[in-house]
Amino acid sequence: MFSRIFRQYRRFLLGCALLTLGTILATELGFSEPFEVEGPPVLTAISLILAVVILMGLLITVFTLLLPAWLPMVEVVLLALLLSLPLEPVWQLVAAKTGAPDWISCFLLAGLIVAVERFIYGSWQPRSWRRDLKPCTTTFTVPGTPEIVWAKLAPIPAHKESYYWPDASFLPSKENSSADFILSLPRKDIYKDVLVEIRINKSDAPRHLSYRADPLAKGNEVAYAVEFRIDPISHERCRVTYSRQLLSVTPGKRLFLYLTNDFRDMRASLRARLSGRRDRSIQGLQMLRS
Repeated sequence: MFSRIFRQYRRFLLGCALLTLGTILATELGFSEPFEVEGPPVLTAISLILAVVILMGLLITVFTLLLPAWLPMVEVVLLALLLSLPLEPVWQLVAAKTGAPDWISCFLLAGLIVAVERFIYGSWQPRSWRRDLKPCTTTFTVPGTPEIVWAKLAPIPAHKESYYWPDASFLPSKENSSADFILSLPRKDIYKDVLVEIRINKSDAPRHLSYRADPLAKGNEVAYAVEFRIDPISHERCRVTYSRQLLSVTPGKRLFLYLTNDFRDMRASLRARLSGRRDRSIQGLQMLRS
């Protein structure tokens, strides 16, 4: 649980920076009272930093433990609030001339939040900004023989019952498709199920596998290439070297993956599932109960 929270440290640092900048800007523009405490100015600065750290720490903790799907709203809402500050005088001037009520600014802020979300994480990004990411590689040890670990980790139809993702299913590929099969990964109701076409590049059971996965549905899912090796280190344990490369990723998706520490979270999920331990990762929270 604590590891899941700690993996959000990048989002925490960004949130603290945006919140601090917004507080300072609001004060300079006269929209809020100066943050002051009795004592020297350095005490005021320390108090402000502590207040921001505590507030952002509580927010990140609650979202990570209870509402992980809402974590991107931390930076989206804070950035929208920050952008709304220079526009506030314009809104007030328009309201004064048109006689519009003050609460109309709430609707304008909501529209700004939607616009920021669409621009950062939505569809308002040029396709020309897509690029392949560098492969990420990790190594960890898990209990079991190479055959046991292979059956849990390799997305192959024969391993349907032992595959680490609960209730995963393997479907025939579409006509005129070069894919070997379609992998279906069911997720909880608030998340969309994942459907990807699997193309096996090289298979040397039970030691080495490389494959490519291409999402069938348009959305936030991206194509990726995976390669892993399983090496026995004793008759009861194996070393797994796992590599993943995300392909054709938008800037917003890259930001989301970076702030969420996605690869480390996926590593924690894989290690827990292959070891038979409880999966406390964000990826694990999306899975159905086994």
